[in-house]
Amino acid sequence: MGQGEADLVAALGVPARTHEAEGRRFLQFEQRRTVAVAAPAPIPYYGRFGPRYGYWPQPPAYAVVGCDITFELAEGRVQGFSTRGEGCR
Repeated sequence: MGQGEADLVAALGVPARTHEAEGRRFLQFEQRRTVAVAAPAPIPYYGRFGPRYGYWPQPPAYAVVGCDITFELAEGRVQGFSTRGEGCR
């Protein structure tokens, strides 16, 4: 809070979007990362003579999670921020 726009850009990089309204400036930064997720439950496989007692191994599963952070600036200083997305901590 209170940080200048130049310091914010130096710390987080160039924003993905900017918007100005009623004397305020909004900077949106996007973060994306790939995470491993639990594989679904194994499924039985069927041979020529019915179900087998083993299971096919499941391939690894991955998901991309994101977090969008929007900073509100007034008179060149950060006044507040909001986050959106399942990847925000």
